[in-house]
Amino acid sequence: MQRQHSALCLGLNPQELTNIATKLRAQADRLHDEVLRALIAARQDWTTAAH
Repeated sequence: MQRQHSALCLGLNPQELTNIATKLRAQADRLHDEVLRALIAARQDWTTAAH
């Protein structure tokens, strides 16, 4: 018995899989571009306040 591709097991067609991948990429970009910067700034503030 052959194993089905995981996207097919989820019932996703190629367009639906592409849509999900696009949304995940957008979230990853936001985490990298916005959230990471905010966390770094907060850490710097915390370090500065501790000294």
